[in-house]
Amino acid sequence: MFTRLRASDENKVPVWPIMMDMTMVLDGEMQFSALATKYNLSQDEQLEAQEYLGAIGAMVQEEAAVRIGLGWPQVSATRDARVSVDAVLRYALLRAEQGTITLQQFREQLGL
Repeated sequence: MFTRLRASDENKVPVWPIMMDMTMVLDGEMQFSALATKYNLSQDEQLEAQEYLGAIGAMVQEEAAVRIGLGWPQVSATRDARVSVDAVLRYALLRAEQGTITLQQFREQLGL
């Protein structure tokens, strides 16, 4: 999937739509199978996408836990954590699209 984020041909996975769709999967508003179909993900790409989704979910939980530990209400803590993780993810995805980040660097940004 990382390779397709960097592609410049018809196989490219567009960054903004995939970000929104992955958020919808995390929120239970879209099934993973619909995401895989929409982007015509191969079996390997599906495994990669699932790994990324797991990492993103874990990052949000970790960030929210820190805020809750500081006395934030859960709803606010989760919302703020999502914003924080979104910034990390957006930056990494846009760098991937521009070809200025390696797969290893991308994975490190996601804590993988």
